[in-house]
Amino acid sequence: MQLAKIEAEQQQSHEICLLLDQEKAYDRVHPEYLRQVMLQFGFPPSLVSTICKLFFETHIHLNINGFITTPFTQERGLRQGDPLSPLLFNIAFDPFLRSIVNDTAIKGLQYRSSPTPSGLNLVPPPPVKILAYADDIAVFLHNQSDFHRFCARYDEYAQASNAKLNLGKTEAFSLSGRPHPTWQSFLSTQGITTWHDRNSPSAVRYLGFPIYSSIAQRNAFVNELILKIQHACALHSQRQLSFRGRVTVMNTLIYSKLWYVLRLTSVPQPTLQKLASIGYQFVTQSVFPKFKQEFLFVDRQVGGLKLLSPSKQQLVLQRKWLRPLLLSRNSGSVSTIVLYLSYSIQHHFDAIDPLFPLLFPSSRKGFLGRTNALNIFTNLFRTMDALDKSYQHTQPSPATCLQLPLSNIHRFDNPLPEHAAAGPSTPISPSSPLARLSHRSWSKIQVSDVFVFDSHRGCLRKKRRTDTSPFPFLIKGLEPPDLFSVKMTTARLRSVLSPHYALPVFNPTISRHQWNMFWTEDIPLKARDVWYRLLHNKLPCRSSLHNILPSVFVDPVCQICSSTAESSTHFVYSCHHKHPIWEYIWDTYIDTPFSQPALHSAIFSLNMPTVKSIYKKYLLISVPCLHPTRNLVFSLVPHLLWFSLCSP
Repeated sequence: MQLAKIEAEQQQSHEICLLLDQEKAYDRVHPEYLRQVMLQFGFPPSLVSTICKLFFETHIHLNINGFITTPFTQERGLRQGDPLSPLLFNIAFDPFLRSIVNDTAIKGLQYRSSPTPSGLNLVPPPPVKILAYADDIAVFLHNQSDFHRFCARYDEYAQASNAKLNLGKTEAFSLSGRPHPTWQSFLSTQGITTWHDRNSPSAVRYLGFPIYSSIAQRNAFVNELILKIQHACALHSQRQLSFRGRVTVMNTLIYSKLWYVLRLTSVPQPTLQKLASIGYQFVTQSVFPKFKQEFLFVDRQVGGLKLLSPSKQQLVLQRKWLRPLLLSRNSGSVSTIVLYLSYSIQHHFDAIDPLFPLLFPSSRKGFLGRTNALNIFTNLFRTMDALDKSYQHTQPSPATCLQLPLSNIHRFDNPLPEHAAAGPSTPISPSSPLARLSHRSWSKIQVSDVFVFDSHRGCLRKKRRTDTSPFPFLIKGLEPPDLFSVKMTTARLRSVLSPHYALPVFNPTISRHQWNMFWTEDIPLKARDVWYRLLHNKLPCRSSLHNILPSVFVDPVCQICSSTAESSTHFVYSCHHKHPIWEYIWDTYIDTPFSQPALHSAIFSLNMPTVKSIYKKYLLISVPCLHPTRNLVFSLVPHLLWFSLCSP
């Protein structure tokens, strides 16, 4: 659908799409029609007979206000919710789909076979006539004749299967986004009154995905999505959830609406940042001091919470489209996705290979290559730009090298800043055409504009003044040997893009195994949250509160002993009012002698001491039953002992 819309927008064509509404599509399937279709497909008669008995000879009783009615037989229709119903409906609907696809009189959306600016004569893929997912049907119409032909085909199908088309609820939209008054007036005479184009306030939706033709429609959809997520956050905020529970709810429940649409929908980066902020506020509500936002996205085994980042998750979801395209050369067959996607990339970006625009940003020519475009290419390009790519083991042919952008294999010894003219500053006169080339102009120049294949040497050489080139002044400007350092080896075919997100080390003394133990052991959730905040110095001790709100907390002094600044260590155990309690507990339950370094290592580095054997049985029974008290510090005591017992 997205690729078809891009094709129509670029051609400014007059094709439209109908989103059909079938009246009670599952309930109207006739049993005899389904039987004949299944037999025609070659299903065993015994299996067909069994399925028909299960679906069409069922006796049904109704419970009306406690009274059971007399039974009646279900004589038609597929039960919605039954796992077999979608499969049987697809079988019943397949003959109609085949009749549309095989009808040569229906043109649908045709991909143009016009040559590209570089002279590529690409073979267009087959026209797109109909898309179907269960009973959600999208029909592409080239002209009014297509509509009449489609209606004739549907009438044939309806007479055989008992189906019925509800034109009053059918939606139509312009594939190019342009208004088509002729189409609108024609469709209104046929009973189709719902019309969408770029002037409509909201986007039409197919399978839950928005199909927008303007920025205003995209913004309206995004704002609605944000409101839904905020409402879900407000609803679940009333639950008493731990940090890990909130992250799980956010990733799997609240964000699920977002993950679905991000597979195909281009969402601006500021919107993704706002959605990430909503998740951050939900996870850290009622927590002070706050964690840093980027900290939440780190894996739990290194001290984070593993909240999914919307901007990075959008890139991950593009794998479904990129993987078959990147691996298509290694497979014997080409899928439909690869066929249409490869053609669209080559045709719209004038690329000799569909991988060029994906690998080299300077090959993304035209409006579709912009990062803020509304099309599906935006997500694909963002994903490829975020990956680490290495060409160390790549051996491109000279023909491939000639098609590459010059900026991807040249290295300037003295590059100018982006706002200045490209090229070396001192040897070139300000009046020279070379000095007037901007960085954007440099990105448009290909290797073939400056280099040529030397058949005698079997390698590329720089063009001479006598060779034909659209940039003769560039060849002249390249002649001094000290201007550029040029290497045509594969090592120079490197595009170092944004590296993967580096995981910060919050507490280097805690190993991945210890973090894994911390999250998997049977520790009550509130106690784990307190301990977790303590490990990251996010407990509301007096010194932290004084640094954040000095006007409210005028000094960092401990309110219990009134003698020392209350740091995290002082807050937990080093205060002389709390220290004897820890020492008594340690001497009672722990084998090793008590010391402040050992206690500090146990609490802050998860290096657990050994529990005395005489207390192991008692602790196994009693500690899981203990719950944290209102005192945050001493709620850690039983769970520290439990963690010590469970540690190897």
